[in-house]
Amino acid sequence: MSTAAPQPAGQGRGSGFPGRFLGGGIIAALLLGPLAVAEGLITTQHYDWLFAAAMTLTFWSLLPRTGMVPVLCGPAAFGIGAAAVLAQVVWPQILLAPYLAVATINLGVAWIFWRGLREGAEPVLLQVIRMMRRGPEMTAEFRHFVRGQCRLWCALSAVTALAGLAAMLVPDMRSVLGPAILFLLAGQFLWFILSHHYASFRYGRAETWGHTLRTLSQPAIWADLKL
Repeated sequence: MSTAAPQPAGQGRGSGFPGRFLGGGIIAALLLGPLAVAEGLITTQHYDWLFAAAMTLTFWSLLPRTGMVPVLCGPAAFGIGAAAVLAQVVWPQILLAPYLAVATINLGVAWIFWRGLREGAEPVLLQVIRMMRRGPEMTAEFRHFVRGQCRLWCALSAVTALAGLAAMLVPDMRSVLGPAILFLLAGQFLWFILSHHYASFRYGRAETWGHTLRTLSQPAIWADLKL
């Protein structure tokens, strides 16, 4: 007789909604969507609705990482997606793709960093570094540097989120905000790499940006973070 504990509902192989098939289908449709719009098979608005559906699945997977109670993540994700589609039906000038992703994901990042900067909380980057267990004991000077990095990431993500929201809502601003958003996202990526090199040079840290990315890609890490 097997003594293995039964799997909770929805966690078995191939089980659970939305499921791999639905997610893969929406991703494929997103990739083919621009071609369908160019050929006149669907409208830009239809593609935006498809983008909102894809973002709903994305929200569902990312919201638990913001500290939200898991049982609320599904309804919250559907609520955000439905609200975005409804808003565009009422105000057709709204453009969801790609600005909905820019605004909401960066807002979530800013929220995570802000929560760790509250009185009595441990900054999220210090938690991640402690879990990685790669470098020497963290000095007070290094902890001060990391806290400053959290403030910087919170501000940078918030600015990017606001730019994405403005571009989504105001058509006349897209010609300026589109390049600005690309600049902000490129700056985030570049600073992510450079800050690791600086920490290695200045504080003798062993963590690399590759180590950090691999660590953050593990769901178990997010379950252990105090957000």
